Amino acid sequence: MDCIGKSLEEFENSKQLMQVVSDAFTACQQAYERCEHRIHRDISGRNILIDENGRGILIDWDLSKREADLHRLRRHERTGTWQFMSYLLVSRDHFIHTIQDDMESFIHIMLYFALRYLKHSSGRWNVPTILSNIFDNEGYDLDGHLVGGAGKRPLFMDKFCLGHNFKFSSAPLQSWWQWALIAARQWIQYSYDSVHGSSEGIPFPDQDTEPVEVTNLQLCDHSKMAWMFKMCLASRNWPENEPRPVDAAPEAGGMTKSSFVSSNRLESEHANEDGAIGGSGKQSQNSRGRGSRGGSGLQHPKKQSTPTHSMATRAGSKSNQG
Repeated sequence: MDCIGKSLEEFENSKQLMQVVSDAFTACQQAYERCEHRIHRDISGRNILIDENGRGILIDWDLSKREADLHRLRRHERTGTWQFMSYLLVSRDHFIHTIQDDMESFIHIMLYFALRYLKHSSGRWNVPTILSNIFDNEGYDLDGHLVGGAGKRPLFMDKFCLGHNFKFSSAPLQSWWQWALIAARQWIQYSYDSVHGSSEGIPFPDQDTEPVEVTNLQLCDHSKMAWMFKMCLASRNWPENEPRPVDAAPEAGGMTKSSFVSSNRLESEHANEDGAIGGSGKQSQNSRGRGSRGGSGLQHPKKQSTPTHSMATRAGSKSNQG
């Protein structure tokens, strides 16, 4: 098996963590914008590698689909790696995978690895409990369906498990996290209200402002997250002589459980194709993209049943991980 990169767990400092995840995000964005709106649908820590230049590679596109194909399916799947799946997917508040689900997965990845390996205001002794409460929560509803998210929604709504005074030692990382909290909270509230009924707009979190339109939400499309990654990476406030990452939860073992796939028949659920939440631009439709590497260009899977694209360079579902 060819080795195309190191595990994300081997990042060297907070800036490299953000750079590698940003590169993977760029691949996801390029895939959606350039490859017929292809959606990865399994954004996870194990699917982001670090190449020989210290940049990120997004691999494992076996579960990816074009947005149009997702809308045509009568039987839908929840897909992803459980710890990094969006709140709306693990809680079964919707089923058609959107670009916002993948963007929230990037937020979960940043938080998971920063909490586990980098310095912050929570005691290291508390990290295993925090990770478990936020990312591992699962159970079954009355119909026997696997559900979760009991830690994710309150995390974004009220800083559950972290506390209001939580702070990362790396200033640019903290700035990114503060933005991500607001961005995810906005989208979750908007999506929940769209399914269960509410007003046309929602207020910005922690601000007494007028409701905002969906096009002004931070996760409306890829652009605002891309901009935030760019601004934080360009900061001059990255810590010098930062201590090397140390695993605060070694008992948690490897990268988390494997990819999750669960089929759901949409006709019997409260979500429907016409009323699906999410998407890009001004429409409230589901969307997703396909790509594989960020940074200098879009990577593409070596091992795929779907056609390759001319902009691809080299990624794939092969890696140095199982």
